[in-house]
Amino acid sequence: MSDLSPSNAALPHASCIVALLIGMLLANQAWPQDDLSHLPDPTRPDLGLNDMNAETKGGPFSDLLGAPVDEPPPPPQLSLQYTLISDKRRLAVINGSIIAEGEFIADAQIIEVRPEQVIARRGEKEIILSLARYQAKNEEPGPDTDPEAGEDNDVSK
Repeated sequence: MSDLSPSNAALPHASCIVALLIGMLLANQAWPQDDLSHLPDPTRPDLGLNDMNAETKGGPFSDLLGAPVDEPPPPPQLSLQYTLISDKRRLAVINGSIIAEGEFIADAQIIEVRPEQVIARRGEKEIILSLARYQAKNEEPGPDTDPEAGEDNDVSK
């Protein structure tokens, strides 16, 4: 008689199971899959934009469909905070970012860094940014300040 211990008896069954699993995986890959790309994604929120006639169906964005396109928003304002000029480099802090001559910020190229101002160019337009202390010194007193009342408007002191 042959030796049929439990470990030897399970060996043929395990190989059959492994072969069966491999066969099922290969059959699944060989079977043609249905093209489901035409079906809508059920997890995607419906914003009323999936329908071609969302304008007439009153979706949440139907008032925006067919609306005239506005002009693009104006470019962000540039605010000069500091300048640093040395023999080797000329830097400016604009909108909190350190920028060197030739670099860009908010679609504007920095052309020249001077001690009290920065010259930039956005497209064909030249922009002059001045430090706040120089702006205040050159501006006239506003409606809230009265030079006759004894207020000191000179910010250079």
